[in-house]
Amino acid sequence: MPHDEDHSDEILATAVELAREVAGELDAVLLTHYADAETLDMLRPGESDLTTVGAEIEEFLDEAGAQTRGLEEIVACVTAARRKAGDEEVVCRAEIVGEGLELSLYTGSGRFLDGLTLPEERLPAKAVEMPALLESFVRMVRDAPGR
Repeated sequence: MPHDEDHSDEILATAVELAREVAGELDAVLLTHYADAETLDMLRPGESDLTTVGAEIEEFLDEAGAQTRGLEEIVACVTAARRKAGDEEVVCRAEIVGEGLELSLYTGSGRFLDGLTLPEERLPAKAVEMPALLESFVRMVRDAPGR
């Protein structure tokens, strides 16, 4: 279901209705960022296939772990590049390769410092969204400095 303003009220109303319907049966509450009713229905007390739910949770945690490790790799790579750069600023050029991301780190003057390639499954967000996330801790550039 698209996340646009036309559907927001409908999504909210459906969520509230479902929450009220199952509230008396709940011993605990699980909050999810998924907007589909199937996710909530799957977790209804007494009606869930706990083996399936457990397997899905384990799969989610495995994926989240891989994505977290990918972010840790990026931070470690930028940190190592900063050490190599000394007093010079470190900048990052991102290139989307398929669904993955290739990062190249340079000094502001154009000296190549390091590179890192991450496949889609190790990224904490879609490759196209990553430059905006990385901007919070390293200056992103469109082209390699000096070109």
